[in-house]
Amino acid sequence: MIYDFAVIGGDMRQVYLANYLKNQRYQVITYATKKEGSECKEGKSFENVTIQRRKTSNILDSPTIRTD
Repeated sequence: MIYDFAVIGGDMRQVYLANYLKNQRYQVITYATKKEGSECKEGKSFENVTIQRRKTSNILDSPTIRTD
């Protein structure tokens, strides 16, 4: 699966951020965040995570998070 954002660690502020991004139709995965209130998939470990850059129509590239 390819994710647009990974939210790593934190309290309800990071859960709110992850939920907001998901509601904006981004693919979001979280690691080590509070479980209650989260609508996002929780990652198990970083062992199979790779970060890639993909070209967008913007001037800046946006990173992509992939879990296999």
